[in-house]
Amino acid sequence: MLSFDITDRNIRIIKGVENKNKISISSAATLNIDEDIIVNGHVKDVPRLATIMNQKIKQNRMMDKEAIVSISSNMTIFKELSVRKAQKEQEFTKMVKAEMQAKVGIDDSYAISYSIVTGTSADAETSDDMVTVLATACPSEVIDSYKRVFSMLGIALKSVIIGCNCI
Repeated sequence: MLSFDITDRNIRIIKGVENKNKISISSAATLNIDEDIIVNGHVKDVPRLATIMNQKIKQNRMMDKEAIVSISSNMTIFKELSVRKAQKEQEFTKMVKAEMQAKVGIDDSYAISYSIVTGTSADAETSDDMVTVLATACPSEVIDSYKRVFSMLGIALKSVIIGCNCI
């Protein structure tokens, strides 16, 4: 699998294989890009980026069919939320999205993801359990621009991770 760390000025590519819960890195490359190709995490020139990425991948013999991508953009919003536990994951996801939209004032044009940090009991007055999540909202157009790039490369995106992973 390929792993891409993409910023406005460079792209780091790693090819690795997981075997017995260990990851072996077979090759790595860095690609410096012009400042007008990616602006604030948004790919402005999809064909040009796909072309130079394809050249670097071929040059370093890093062909693969799947990838994960880490991107950064200051259009991304991070928020810690407390959300009630739900019976079904799909229901919980809807609750996180609704809570994020209400707290931050965003609309459906944002893609929202979350990581569960901890489950905490609510105060004694309520019997419902609450879950603390770190939610991330990123404009869908930013993520869609990367989907177009990887579609042109013929590489399936398994995951798009929004920057600020230290959170």
